[in-house]
Amino acid sequence: MTFPWDRLLSRLMYILVFTGGYALMTKGLTFRFRKVVSLGILAVSLFLLYLNDSAGFGVTLLRYLFFILVYTVWSLAFLLIRPRYAVYLSVFFTILMGVWFSCVQIVLSLLNVKSQIILILLTGLCRILSVVLIRRFFIRVDPERNITIHEMFISLFPAATCFLANLLLFEFISRFAGVFPEGWQLSVSLLVLFFGLSALIVLIHSETYFQVNKLKREGEMAQQQLEEQYQLFLKEQEGNEKVRALHHDIQNHLLTIEKMASSNDTDTLRRYVSDLQVVAEQAESVCVTGNATLDALLSAKLSVFEKKGIRFENYLSLRDVTLFSPLEICTLFANAIDNAVEALNDDQLPDKYIHVSGGIIHENLVVKINNPYHHALRKGTDHFESTKKINRPHGYGLMNIERIIREHQGSVSYKTDNDVFSMIWMVPLETA
Repeated sequence: MTFPWDRLLSRLMYILVFTGGYALMTKGLTFRFRKVVSLGILAVSLFLLYLNDSAGFGVTLLRYLFFILVYTVWSLAFLLIRPRYAVYLSVFFTILMGVWFSCVQIVLSLLNVKSQIILILLTGLCRILSVVLIRRFFIRVDPERNITIHEMFISLFPAATCFLANLLLFEFISRFAGVFPEGWQLSVSLLVLFFGLSALIVLIHSETYFQVNKLKREGEMAQQQLEEQYQLFLKEQEGNEKVRALHHDIQNHLLTIEKMASSNDTDTLRRYVSDLQVVAEQAESVCVTGNATLDALLSAKLSVFEKKGIRFENYLSLRDVTLFSPLEICTLFANAIDNAVEALNDDQLPDKYIHVSGGIIHENLVVKINNPYHHALRKGTDHFESTKKINRPHGYGLMNIERIIREHQGSVSYKTDNDVFSMIWMVPLETA
């Protein structure tokens, strides 16, 4: 009795595809243990599912259910992932893998190709390619993603229904091939392809729908945040106008003081001078950059800096710079300053400061914001992301900054040097 090498090789091929495919699907998620060991345990677990050679719809369906169970348990054990999201990825991936076997086999049968090796290789290629393309263009794999029951239902229920119809029809045509007329068999084969592709389309379309909804929610939250900031800065600017009015009317104030002094009205004079001192103290807490909106914004932040023990250094000149609207100024600097303040919220930093500098250099507006940091940073797709845990929604600030700078044909860069983080904007003046 010869050893069934062909059966062993086919199983190994399946295990390689199912393990490697899931590794690609979950790429970017953090492993709790060593990645190689974790994937090895997954491969062994999947191999055990193929020890049963029995065929039939019931066995096949049970095997796919065990696939979902294995992927879910493995994800929760070896990945930093939320439970519902682990279930979602497991079902998503299992359906994605499952539809290709029947679809590829139907296509090969229609082309009258009966090679088992070609079937295995082509199925594996389609499976891996589909994972790569879906990860690249459609699915959003995020360790912080918390998918809702509603999202799972509208995505997985119709996809699973189509997949079950695909399996049933494929089992039916495999069992009764040659019994019915050729035209009827072709129709059922096309139905197998239809339900298989329908399952893929449902998965892709639902993920796209989730992405659009996410971006819409982020946009609404960002816009609400910007409006609130803008209204706050308008109020601060109104207060600064009162300080400027004091400077403008200083001659009148001096004449009034002189008159009170000559009339020996000391009580009234004392109250009047006390009121002027309050306003003068407010005037000392005003930042000057040449842009009224930014002056109001930074002046409002001074009390925050003082409370948190942050030294603020302002060497920024925006005089005669008309690139940005007041709302854009608020968005750019409020988010940048808030990010810096957040980074400085660390007791292990001996020297807390925010250094803002910039101006017009070679027909470009260049702005640089520096602050020290202590916690680790990781490099995101196009910017640095803090690994520090925070209690508020984040990520919108940098997105808004980059969006506005791009709209003005500018660029944003990030640098780290000697535990100092720098954000640098450069925008050409001719875009104004």
